[in-house]
Formats: sequence, structure tokens, C-alpha cells
Amino acid sequence: MDTGKYLLSYDLLDLPVNVPGGAQLTVTYEIETAVPDWATDFPLPELGDAAAGGTLVHLSFKNYTLMIVAPKSGGESTAINWSYPYFGGPSSETDGAANTTTLEAHADSEIGAFSAAANAASLGGYDDWFIPAKDQFNTLYTTKANLPVGEEYEEEEYWSSTASSSMKAYYTRMSTGYASSAYQDYDYRIRLMRLLTFQEYWDSL
Repeated sequence: MDTGKYLLSYDLLDLPVNVPGGAQLTVTYEIETAVPDWATDFPLPELGDAAAGGTLVHLSFKNYTLMIVAPKSGGESTAINWSYPYFGGPSSETDGAANTTTLEAHADSEIGAFSAAANAASLGGYDDWFIPAKDQFNTLYTTKANLPVGEEYEEEEYWSSTASSSMKAYYTRMSTGYASSAYQDYDYRIRLMRLLTFQEYWDSL
């Protein structure tokens, strides 16, 4: 098993004031630690790689998840409405998958119909695509540079799957990252995504 060396720094505080050199001392030393087996036995794709039906834009080593953006062809809409007539809709700011399930079941939602059609067609070989929730756009915006040429977002507004009120929903302007809410009958784009665990990715190989 490979080992890696890591530098650790400790600040020794609350030393007596008469210690020469002041009241703080930093001690740095090396330790050796084993690299987990899965790091080599179960490799992960690189950011920007084609993976799991789309493009990998983000890896979370906190939640052990991969964020996949759908291909533009079939996974990005033209400008369409969130819903008309308006409805309260799903309000989760973090769970786009649950929000999208509600939108797909709502007959008056054009974005819900687009997502349902993509999943019915098994876009990229998968049927669990969803419209990002409001907070998921924070990551999508900051990682958009990982999309390859031809797969970039348009410099326009994109709907999230999160309603902000009974008449409005959240959107993000992907050219600047500006986020706000708009009436649900406005026409903005959507871009679908997937979120899967490392284990789900390895199981699919």
C-alpha cells in the first residue's frame, strides 16, 4: 500500500509570557499515512470528463458524490415557462430530484414536461435526470468552466426547480451567477443534472 507524507502545523498557545521569542510557537513535523485502497482500485473520472451520461463538473469528498451536467443536446431546453397557471410548487432549496418529481407530475409545467421527456428517452442511458434546486446552482455556476467546448451554458437565465412563492420561482443567470426569483410564466432555459454517489458510479462501470 502506498504511503503519503503530510505536514501538520500546531500552534502552541498560552505559553508563559517570559518565553523568549513571544507567546506563540509553531511546530511542524511529518507523519506518514496510508492512502485508501479505493483511491487506486476504484478510480474516479477527472473533472470535465464525459461520465455517467453527461459531464462531470464536481466531486464532493465530503458527501462522496459526483455532480453530472446533462449534454446540451437533449438535456438543455430552449426558453420555457416554469408553470402557467402559477402554482406553489416544490420549495426545497437543496433537493432538485424531489422538486423535479413534483414538477413532472404537474401538467402546467413546461420545465417538468421537458425533464419527463428526457427521462422517458433515457438521456445518455439514464432516467434519473432532474432540474437543479436553487442551492445546487451555486455549485453549477462555480464549476461551469469544467464543461468542454460546445457544452457550455448560454449566458442567459436558467430556472431552478425551487418555487419561491405561489407565483414565482428561483433562477440563476449563468453569465454572472446572479440569482433571484421571477414569475413562473417567464420563459427561461433549464439544464438537467444527475447526482450520484461514488458507489453508484463504481457499480455502473
